[in-house]
Amino acid sequence: MKIFLWGMEHNINLHSVKAIICVQTVLNLEIYGDGALKDELMNLIEQRNLLNRVFIYPSNSNIFDIINNSSLFVLTSNYEGLPNVVMEAMALGVPCVCTDCRPGGVRTLIEHGVNGMIVPRENVEKLAEVIRYMLENREYSEKIGIEAMKIRDNHSLECIFSKWRNYINLIVENKK
Repeated sequence: MKIFLWGMEHNINLHSVKAIICVQTVLNLEIYGDGALKDELMNLIEQRNLLNRVFIYPSNSNIFDIINNSSLFVLTSNYEGLPNVVMEAMALGVPCVCTDCRPGGVRTLIEHGVNGMIVPRENVEKLAEVIRYMLENREYSEKIGIEAMKIRDNHSLECIFSKWRNYINLIVENKK
């Protein structure tokens, strides 16, 4: 069992990382990305004696395979628009736990408790609680992942092109 954690630049919250690595049921936590907080994060991992459970990897071009082989996807950002990485994880059927980052793009993708989980930003205890719940309740997590895959339908190329076509036609009709 492993958790996929996205991000390490300015938007990562080290307190959230502390919460994740303290969840005792986690066998492996994988963090992908390079950023200014990498050394600080490595120090935290060493201080907690978690070098055998927490791994930091550079950005990777095979990210879909890595996400797909994860038990859980966690996004701890404070600010995100419409996060493609969350849509990708959902489309793969990986259960997502995301912070309620501003300006609210995650809320346009996830219905809390239906196709993913949303936790308040900077609430370390709640983040740890939800991660622990998702890992300990595999049947519930699998149900969330199955619901998440429905994002493929309303975000497919055909659907998006159709919405754009309808929007452009509406504008053209209003100009007449």
